[in-house]
Amino acid sequence: MFCRYCAAPLPEDATACPQCGREQFPSDQQRPADIPLSEQSPYAPPTAPSSTEVIWHAGYHKKVYAKLCRRIALSAILSAAVAVFLTLIFTLDSLKFLGESTWLVVIYAALLLELVIGLILRCIQLRVVKRTELTVTQCGVTGVGGNARYIASVPFELTFSQVKKVGSLPKHLMIDTQTKKIFCLIENSDQAEQVIDNRLRRMRNDA
Repeated sequence: MFCRYCAAPLPEDATACPQCGREQFPSDQQRPADIPLSEQSPYAPPTAPSSTEVIWHAGYHKKVYAKLCRRIALSAILSAAVAVFLTLIFTLDSLKFLGESTWLVVIYAALLLELVIGLILRCIQLRVVKRTELTVTQCGVTGVGGNARYIASVPFELTFSQVKKVGSLPKHLMIDTQTKKIFCLIENSDQAEQVIDNRLRRMRNDA
């Protein structure tokens, strides 16, 4: 069941819309489900469009994903090279003199630690980017918002009445809601902005 005013999904026993607050059935009016079929009018009001009807869909940004994969491979190679060099310092007799330079060992150990931490963070970023997607339906926007820079991945489900504005950044789509901003690193973010903006304008004109 959907709200007759804002098309938000409603529980079956709802008397008012939790989104717009408008009453769905007056208290002194019998619900359609309680009226016998023989007494119901054949001219039923049109139902709200299905929230699952997809208007537009986009997946993660493949160029950013490929670039991140290259960085992970480079970090792995550098980490392995530094680890091998440190192993040689402590094992080969011909390089024992390097082991006496404690500061040199500390520098390479710190470099290895930094490379390993960077490798772990980039793997997390890769997972964030891979999960990112956006689907625009008749009633709202759903998907998974990802910001690889802050290592955050958040699933979201919004109706158009919850969206204040939308904007496209380089490779990103920014959805501004009443409480937070959601970033989606998706393909064709400018097209997604146009689709959502057109739906928002149509909804405001109808209101």
